[in-house]
Amino acid sequence: GVDQNRWWFLTGSAFDINQLAVTGLKLAIYENKPEERTVPADLFVHSTKLVVVDRQGRIRGWFDGENPESKGEIIRAVKTLLKERK
Repeated sequence: GVDQNRWWFLTGSAFDINQLAVTGLKLAIYENKPEERTVPADLFVHSTKLVVVDRQGRIRGWFDGENPESKGEIIRAVKTLLKERK
């Protein structure tokens, strides 16, 4: 039921996703063992951090995805990136 116009989901091999998350974005990730999965798609336990990345692939900020106050911080970070495009 996700609005595909608002969200992009990372897809790919488990190895590639793990590499990007841990090595690239510096996020925690844990692969659920098959016996720990509540549904077949429950492959990973992952960080609740949101990461803003610029066009050059540089991390511009990490934000707490569970903290409602992060919304304003994320908006400010994105607006900064938009200003840099001009």
